[in-house]
Amino acid sequence: MVVAAASLAPGIKTEGIKEGWYDGGSIALAVIIGIVVSDRP
Repeated sequence: MVVAAASLAPGIKTEGIKEGWYDGGSIALAVIIGIVVSDRP
């Protein structure tokens, strides 16, 4: 999640909010999916 935030800030700063969130949002989504999938017993 730290990497997602670190990617999100410069992405939004350089490309704007509409397109700058893609990289950070993708990383955060991948982390969340990984946590949900790996939490199965």
